[in-house]
Amino acid sequence: MQKTNQAVDFVKLFFAYCIVGIHTVILQDVNYDCWYYIQHMIFRIAVPFFFMCSGYFYKPQKDDSLLPKQVQRLIIPYFAWSIAFTIVTRDFDLKEILKGYLIASPGASMWFVAALMISMVILKLIKNKKALSIAICISMIFYFVGLFLDSYSEITRGTIFEPYALKYIELFGSTRNFVFIGFPMTSIGYYIGQYGIPKLLKNKINCVVTFIVAWIVLFFEVNFVKNMSNTFSEGWSYFFLLPLVVLSLLCFLLQLNINLNVNTFLLRKISTGIYFSHLVILVCVNTLGGILCKFNIIEQNFNTVLIFLLVSVIATIFSIVVIKLNNKLLNKLF
Repeated sequence: MQKTNQAVDFVKLFFAYCIVGIHTVILQDVNYDCWYYIQHMIFRIAVPFFFMCSGYFYKPQKDDSLLPKQVQRLIIPYFAWSIAFTIVTRDFDLKEILKGYLIASPGASMWFVAALMISMVILKLIKNKKALSIAICISMIFYFVGLFLDSYSEITRGTIFEPYALKYIELFGSTRNFVFIGFPMTSIGYYIGQYGIPKLLKNKINCVVTFIVAWIVLFFEVNFVKNMSNTFSEGWSYFFLLPLVVLSLLCFLLQLNINLNVNTFLLRKISTGIYFSHLVILVCVNTLGGILCKFNIIEQNFNTVLIFLLVSVIATIFSIVVIKLNNKLLNKLF
């Protein structure tokens, strides 16, 4: 298993900006249809890709400790940025904080990290290929079931499952957690890292063909659910073909040997820094826009494109500065 891969690092950086794009709803106030397809055909690949990459590069230490060293490293930035987000949003609802940050509810700003940490703990307990294969099969069943609570929830309406689905959404908000998304995607990446790329995807041509076919079918899925009534969680997140799109993309990148004179450590740290910091920065940018409007310094609040650019630039500069300072305390932020 490789420890680094330049192609993966470049794509992770691209997807870090896609995450910013999702949260700043870039283009939504320009052209909704354009925004809808970009969001679900490109941006939505980002989180599953991060999970799968994290699983691929994850190698738990062989000891009896419950928490892998990777989880121990993530705990400090997870709570630090979670607390920072709570402070800047001034949302001190204790129930929501406990639900969000202790059980990886999607309402939490760092739900991805929580879901990843839980997935890593579970994977550390799985000792052989057979057990991992069974775990992946079970987790993928959860992923597909979760689609009927999310993008395909219209199909669940009017059935005996609807009351239970609505109760789940009332409690947890959506399926963006370790059960339905985190562990399924992370475990697939972990399997590849431990036991190699599947035979079907062991050459770049097969990966490209698989990706294109899966992405085309994904387009029809995205178009299909667009015409449905609103979902239980009032939004669309994931689709049947998304895991195959992500898997074929990752396998292609892992076989793409590029060796540019680029500091890949810096790329990885910038990607991580953007992810951790961008939501706090986003709240601050929106607050600044509101203040400028209130005092008639600007006529209207920043549009979504400008917000995206501001957050992306500030998060990138902030990440680079923290990395370059190489301060022991600041280094713990991401």
